[in-house]
Amino acid sequence: MAKFTCGVPQDSALGPLLLLLYVNDLPLVSNFKTILFADDTMLSLSANAMHELTTKINQELGSVDNWLKYSKLSLNYSKTQYMLFTKQNEYIDTNFNVQISNHLLSRTECVKYLGVIIDNKLIWKPHISLVKKQVSKASGIICKLRHNIPFRSLKTVYYSIVYSHLRYAITGWGSSSFSPLNILNIIHNKLLRIMTFSKFNSNVCKLYKDTQILTIDRIFQLEISKINV
Repeated sequence: MAKFTCGVPQDSALGPLLLLLYVNDLPLVSNFKTILFADDTMLSLSANAMHELTTKINQELGSVDNWLKYSKLSLNYSKTQYMLFTKQNEYIDTNFNVQISNHLLSRTECVKYLGVIIDNKLIWKPHISLVKKQVSKASGIICKLRHNIPFRSLKTVYYSIVYSHLRYAITGWGSSSFSPLNILNIIHNKLLRIMTFSKFNSNVCKLYKDTQILTIDRIFQLEISKINV
C-alpha cells in the first residue's frame, strides 16, 4: 500500500477548507491576476504587445511551476489551456507559445469556466447557445406540467429550471448584440405563451405584465442594477 505524507482527505467535511488553505497563497507567487474556486484556477495577464505578453506569461508561469513543485502538486497539462483576448483583426505571431515545465499549452478560442462559456471575442455566442438549449429543454418539461399543476406552482418550476439559467452570469452575456440573443428572446416568449395557454400570436408584452415575469432584457437590467448599488 502506498504511503502518502501530504494531501487533503477526499469526501470529508474538512476537505474543502483544507484545500482552500493549501492553495490560498497561489496568488502571491506571481504577477498573474488569480481567480480561485476550489480546484479550478484561472490566471490572467495583460501587455501592450504580443512579444511582451509571451515573455511575461512564460516568466510568470515559471513562478507558478515552482510553487506547484514546492507544494507537491501536479498540473494536468492536457486540461490546461490558454486564450488570447486581442483587438479586432490584431495580428498574432504564429510563434506565440505558452509553456510550463517544458510542456507547450494548447490555445483555445473558448473555455467553460464555472458553467460560463467565455469566448476570445466576448460576443458570447457559445454561452448564449448553451442557455438557449437549457431553456428549450425546460420548455418541454413545462409544456407537460402545465396540464397538471396550477399556474402558481408552474411559475415556481419556471424560476427553478428557466430563470436560474437566464440569470446566471447575465451581467456578462446579456449585453451581447449577437443574433442568438434575439433567438433566445423568441424562445422565452414562446415559453411564456405555453405557460399561459396563449395563442402563438398573442400580445407577449401583456403576458409579461400579467404574469409578472421579467423579459431577458429586464433580468439583465435588474442584475446590473445590483452591481451598481
